[in-house]
Amino acid sequence: MSPKGIAESIETFDKEASRNAKRAFEIVDIQPGADLHPGTMWNAFNAVTYMTDHELGRSQDSRLASAWYGLNKVKKVKALESALEFAQAA
Repeated sequence: MSPKGIAESIETFDKEASRNAKRAFEIVDIQPGADLHPGTMWNAFNAVTYMTDHELGRSQDSRLASAWYGLNKVKKVKALESALEFAQAA
């Protein structure tokens, strides 16, 4: 991808991504264990799991319930499916 294409992609992301997607992107490199597999889809997946398990929700109980049974479980499953899809394409 050309530098212009990258710049356009970043602008599109900034305009269209959700607040949670932006936060996951921010913590990719600073989450616990980020230094183990930098630049990989595994690291991106772990950013989603870290965010859903430790940052989203109003309390530990609500985060746990959502991570096991609710919307955050769905987010983590989708993140894993995406990571696997990218890994298979590579």
